[in-house]
Amino acid sequence: METGEGSITLGAIRSIVDQGRFHNAVAATTGRVLVRVKEATWAPRAEAMLSCCREVELGEASHTGSEMGHWVETYLDSQTVLDDQGIAAEQGLQFRKDWMVMFSLTRLRQYLRFSIVWK
Repeated sequence: METGEGSITLGAIRSIVDQGRFHNAVAATTGRVLVRVKEATWAPRAEAMLSCCREVELGEASHTGSEMGHWVETYLDSQTVLDDQGIAAEQGLQFRKDWMVMFSLTRLRQYLRFSIVWK
């Protein structure tokens, strides 16, 4: 969605249909908080926005798995990954085990909320 204050990427349909998600996307780009309205008022607004949408095929890069993989790689690049599982557990850090990196999903979720959503 294009606004006078910048472009807002809404992504999946739920970002328009779900009033809260839509308001978050608008606030993240414009710095303005929209007032929540009753569902009976929101539904026709969401339908009007959906009627203006055009579908864009982005190819393999748009696949959910590719996007998530990129987020995990970016997250792990910014983290300390230890080889000693015991020390990692004591310090709440990531560690290597059997050629894989084990990490906390809670910390990844926090990272995504503050690093990815606000860009």
